[in-house]
Amino acid sequence: MEESLFDGANGLGTSGNSASSGTASSPNIVDLKSDTFATTAQPYETLDAAYDPKHFTITCWFYWPLGDKTHSNHNKVLLQTHPREHRSQIFLDCSDKGQSGENEGVWCITDDTNTVRRLRTPKLNRGWHLLSLVSCTKDCTYLSQPFDGTKFFLDDWPTLLKDVWVKNEFYMVGNDSAAGGKQPFGLITDFRIYAHVLDDNAIEDMVHHHGDLPDKIVRTLAEMDAATVLAQRLDVPDSAAECLRALGNLATLASQRAKIFSVCGRQVLRMLESPLPCIRRQASRLVQNMM
Repeated sequence: MEESLFDGANGLGTSGNSASSGTASSPNIVDLKSDTFATTAQPYETLDAAYDPKHFTITCWFYWPLGDKTHSNHNKVLLQTHPREHRSQIFLDCSDKGQSGENEGVWCITDDTNTVRRLRTPKLNRGWHLLSLVSCTKDCTYLSQPFDGTKFFLDDWPTLLKDVWVKNEFYMVGNDSAAGGKQPFGLITDFRIYAHVLDDNAIEDMVHHHGDLPDKIVRTLAEMDAATVLAQRLDVPDSAAECLRALGNLATLASQRAKIFSVCGRQVLRMLESPLPCIRRQASRLVQNMM
């Protein structure tokens, strides 16, 4: 890969399935296809103008420093493409130590030409920070000052990579597929992908006016004994997946893990064998967060 150094201060998916025109004596026959994005026959439909794949924004809160030093010599991958391509689009290169002798890492992005762009960024203090990546072109009509390229933000500090774009194809968040999912990025929350370009003011507003730490909602739910309430709804199929998701969020607080296991631990373990994939996924996530 080539490397270059930068310095800087809705729609509804359609599956394209068809059904035969049945009669009173012949029921309808539906050609069911795999429910995955890879086999979707038609693109997404939208009521808005045609979507530009270079117009998007990614935001994510993360806690610095990034976890323990178990994998301090490995890249900390925040966003990655499909494993068959294995392109780490946003990551922290931890192979080199900083001037302090500590492995602080270098923030990098990999563009759509598979070139790694290493970024000079300010030193981060301990605590929560907002990472943002804004992709845009001058054809963006709703932005007051459109640009060609990608802006990378750490909190309200930006750097512009002119005529550089990240491929709009995202598969894995917060881990490296090449490591079998055993090298987590660190503590993250509120990861978002917007199908439009956010301007600088919107990013700054998110940084300075979010009110409290990103985990305020989880801590508030913990104070309200949400684990007990959510555990009582796991028997209802229509709500089980969302309750497991909420419990998984609660389990990011160390103080809630024993509480969750005490009220529904055995039931969650049984749900790992559920015939419903969405239930299995959320149950597995909850168990992982409780470990």
